[in-house]
Amino acid sequence: MLRKRAGVILIENNQIALIERKRNGKVYYVIPGGGIETNETPEQAARREAVEELGVEVHLSELYCTLQDREDYYYKASIMQGDFGSGTGDEFTTADHRRGTYKAVWVSLAKLKTLNVYPEELVQSLEINMGETEQLEKNSRKGKLFTMGR
Repeated sequence: MLRKRAGVILIENNQIALIERKRNGKVYYVIPGGGIETNETPEQAARREAVEELGVEVHLSELYCTLQDREDYYYKASIMQGDFGSGTGDEFTTADHRRGTYKAVWVSLAKLKTLNVYPEELVQSLEINMGETEQLEKNSRKGKLFTMGR
């Protein structure tokens, strides 16, 4: 049985926060997130993973999607405080070369479709909704939370 997971979708300045992974000579990207611990809600897990992987505390605005056939929850989020790229999770602090490297990065939404990003279903959904980003960026600059329509 697959472990339940939760993650965050952070978009600022027409860029999305991702984790760059280098493993076995391959480079790929993942939406920040990870496993839901025992007695933890998906929302709590998403917030914890943002701190561990990105080094930032986030406000979750709403559930963006759950992925079919899995219990994966992805939330729209905005950064409240922290130092992006200063994650302190085990994957960043433990030198296990078999797991490869992890690095928090900002990637242009326009470049998103040219990269190998997981989960693929979520990225495809984001690409469908990218036409809305210009107005959404204006709203986020006005202090409103980033929201992405379905």
